[in-house]
Amino acid sequence: MNIRYITLALFCSSLPLATIAQINLKGTVTNSNTGEKFAGSRITLIGTDNVAMSDEEGNFELNVSKLDGILRIEAPGFDQQLVPILGRNSLSIKMQPTTKANPAYNEHSLSAFTTAKTQSMRPATVGADENIQMNLLGDVNAISHSGIDAGGMAMFVRGMHSINMKSQPLFIVDGQIWQSDNNISSLCEGYFSNPLSLLSPDDIESIEILKNGTAVWGAKAAGGVIIINTKRSHNMATEIEVNLSMGIKQKGKTLPMLNANAYRILATDLIGGMPGQDRNFQFMDDDPTKSYYNANHNNTDWNDEIGQTAMTQNYSISVRGGDEIALYSFSLGYSHNDGYVRNTNFDRLNVRFNSDINLTRQLKTRADIAFAQVTRNIFDDGILSETSPRYMAYIKSPLYSPNQFDSQGNMYDRLADVDELGIGNPMAVTDNSEGKNKNYRFTATLAPTYTFNDRLRLSALVGFSWDKIKESKFTPDFGLPAIQLVNAQGDWYAQGDNSIASLMTRHSTLTVDIHADWNAIKSNTSNLKITGGYRFINNTFESDYGQGYNTGSDNLRSLSVTNANLLTIDGVNEDWRDMAWYAQADFDWKNRYFAGVQTAMETNSRFGRKSGSGLNIGGVAWGVFPSFNAAWVVTNEKFMRKVKGINFLKLHAGYEITGNDDLPSAATRTYFEAISYAGLAKGLALSNIGNDKLKWEHTGTFTVGIDMLLLNNRLSVRADYFDSTTKDLLVRKQLREEYGLQNYWTNDGSMRNRGFEVCVGGRIVETKDWQLNANVTMGHYKNEVERLTDGNFITNVMGANMLTAEGNPLGVFYGYKSEGVFTDMEDASKANLSVVDNTGRNLRFGAGDMHFADIKVDGIIDEHDMTIIGDPNPDIYGAFGFNINWKRLSLDAIFTYSLGNDAFNAMRQQMENGSSLNNQSEAMLRRWTGDGQATDIPRATYGDPMGNSRFSDRWIEDASYLKLKQVSLSYSLPVKPRFIQGVQVWASVTNVFTMTKYLGADPEFFYGSQALCQGIDTGLMPQTRTYNLGIKLNL
Repeated sequence: MNIRYITLALFCSSLPLATIAQINLKGTVTNSNTGEKFAGSRITLIGTDNVAMSDEEGNFELNVSKLDGILRIEAPGFDQQLVPILGRNSLSIKMQPTTKANPAYNEHSLSAFTTAKTQSMRPATVGADENIQMNLLGDVNAISHSGIDAGGMAMFVRGMHSINMKSQPLFIVDGQIWQSDNNISSLCEGYFSNPLSLLSPDDIESIEILKNGTAVWGAKAAGGVIIINTKRSHNMATEIEVNLSMGIKQKGKTLPMLNANAYRILATDLIGGMPGQDRNFQFMDDDPTKSYYNANHNNTDWNDEIGQTAMTQNYSISVRGGDEIALYSFSLGYSHNDGYVRNTNFDRLNVRFNSDINLTRQLKTRADIAFAQVTRNIFDDGILSETSPRYMAYIKSPLYSPNQFDSQGNMYDRLADVDELGIGNPMAVTDNSEGKNKNYRFTATLAPTYTFNDRLRLSALVGFSWDKIKESKFTPDFGLPAIQLVNAQGDWYAQGDNSIASLMTRHSTLTVDIHADWNAIKSNTSNLKITGGYRFINNTFESDYGQGYNTGSDNLRSLSVTNANLLTIDGVNEDWRDMAWYAQADFDWKNRYFAGVQTAMETNSRFGRKSGSGLNIGGVAWGVFPSFNAAWVVTNEKFMRKVKGINFLKLHAGYEITGNDDLPSAATRTYFEAISYAGLAKGLALSNIGNDKLKWEHTGTFTVGIDMLLLNNRLSVRADYFDSTTKDLLVRKQLREEYGLQNYWTNDGSMRNRGFEVCVGGRIVETKDWQLNANVTMGHYKNEVERLTDGNFITNVMGANMLTAEGNPLGVFYGYKSEGVFTDMEDASKANLSVVDNTGRNLRFGAGDMHFADIKVDGIIDEHDMTIIGDPNPDIYGAFGFNINWKRLSLDAIFTYSLGNDAFNAMRQQMENGSSLNNQSEAMLRRWTGDGQATDIPRATYGDPMGNSRFSDRWIEDASYLKLKQVSLSYSLPVKPRFIQGVQVWASVTNVFTMTKYLGADPEFFYGSQALCQGIDTGLMPQTRTYNLGIKLNL
């Protein structure tokens, strides 16, 4: 009986104790710009189900067991905030309205991982890559290939990690890898496959670059990982968004070329050095009575003839909404951009449907489906193709007319044929050629999740993507020179009058990913989440290629009517598979200390069974890719309670190993290819020697960094230092001729990248009517080749010698150093230099020749005098910009920059060599013409017997630049009819101006996506200024 009373007394006494244990935490939420209190803020104590909402006075209350932990505050139209309680029972929280600046807090703020994220898509952009460059440059080095619409970019995250493989990031869109085989060569020179062109910026919700935690992607993540999420519905309210815009694109910048008079003088100088039988040209005959006089005495601006002012259009509509069972998002878009070269354009049609469905209380699924089609009309571009209309427009003499003349000297409406110099009519390409590229992509994703309880859930993703590229190209007979066909040995065997080619590729990918998430520890002080999963990816790739010549008429454009003896048919059918097991554990204690451990074990059918990478299980080589990351959120410590001005401070460090599996699927196998000999016989030739010991490249990266928010969250600072080493570099090396092969694949050497990334953003002015935000990003890396097993080697890339040597950055320019131009024979005699021609004769440099440095000091200028003459890697790169808001008016500007990077101006090498009757740039007006003349341009000599135009530092330039990439102005109309939620009109100018010393048309270019192509300007289409007007409706 006494025990019963004692027990009852203890129970009753515990009731008030339980009540006392609950502490009432109060707070107020206000708008930081206006100071106004507002309702609708959601306040959550992180790690619990404890939630409160602010009332009309901005007040809220939470009952907590102790004054510790972190509050997450969310409100529509405002950036999310994280506020540590730190023993305070009353809080004043100032919420910052959402701007175009990247958000200060994200889902990784309280974790061991860090990211760079943007949710602002710029107006008048055609592709996702443009938004990556403008919003995240500095966190990634993004360089446009050319000025073609959605032409793609070369992107490098934290330096160069491969020599011959692509160093591009892995793109993940809504959980699926978003890449077709982007190593596909186009039929049109100067155009590169760009999978991101199939994504409309209007469909993108966020883009995120992972700074660490990429090891779960194993052998695909060495180039970095970029996550793209498309828009979804986040509430049940119906939202309709309509975007309409139109614009004008100016003609691209061109190099100033010689006019008719200047060209005539240059031609006179050159003709004196030509063989006698080649000296009689109609443009040198000044007799106006001749029937051909008018056709050969003009002043034609060929670049103006093929150019045009182009129009751009973009239309899209999206509808989002749902109910308690399902949320949906549907979008439809169409874009049409004319190119500034006649008869070129870009069309895109995209349809997307995303849904989130609650099948039961425990079973939910994400079901997405999308289709996109891109159609282009394009031509060859750059100096590497003699049928490029832009290249032809540069080199064709201005003396010739685009049109023909009759026997009386009257011009009529018919294009002129090939001129007497053998150069075609660029307008014959723009008007009569065909270059059509169609790219289709279909994706479907089903991602169910079953929740067993609040600690365990099982998720799966089944994704399918299908890509198709269909290209056709026709080069006419009329207006273009005949094509001289030669075999692999360089022997001529036939002449092609016109040509036709077709290419069709089909690439399908099946992705299956299953993983379980287990909250092993879940308490008020600590949490441990463990994820384990399996990923399988199956790729099927088919390619059909055909090329033929001589259809008999330019009106016949089918492979079936080409000369059967000159017809080439080729195809590829290959499959490769990838399988990985992965695991991840994330631990945090009191939201202060965080640790993340990842590992992936992956195998890939592209690599040999004897690769020796990681583990060998069941005769299969598996790569192991671990990572460890840790972070300390200092501001959640009690000693930070009295520290003013620091709202968030996070220190993090980590190390991870990732890989690069971008290897041709047949590289490990020996195979033969069918070849044609002189167009008369066909046979098999050894094409590759298999190497079953090939293994993926491994990149180990150490990272340390700091994330800070200061001055009431108005100043953000993010800085990271990284140090990475890539081993087992996959290298394609040259073989000696007696092997019967030109190249072979091997693993060779290691390479290191060290550098930093800094991002600073500030809300400088915050008042009711005025807001000013600014940000600056900066990236830097230092690349060094540390070891090469077989020694240094030189790779010729589009006329540039790229040196790969221990102790040097990857792909430095290797050529001759110039010391000016010999002003007279006395100057040349003092140097006493010569070259050895093909017959073994010594030819002495004379007045007007280039003075090259005799590094070997033997009086002969040859390959022994070559040295490092430039480095294409930038010292720093990044962006900065600002956003000014005044009431309903907003002005936004973004600048991009790159400093310290050298470039090989191959275009200028062609336009200033003075060795043929091709037209030249105005720089040739400064060429040496007589004794005593001090100049930097040597004499014009037909055939260039002294090699004055050889690859030297004469063509290496500082390609540093500062670009005002975009300026946009928007205004939100106050008119709001009942059915309209908002109306915004906007205007933008893209590529406003460029400040640079570079002499080319545009200092920003990148041929292809491999590191060795960096800094080589092949004269691709430059970026141009574009003016756009648009309207955005929210219904």
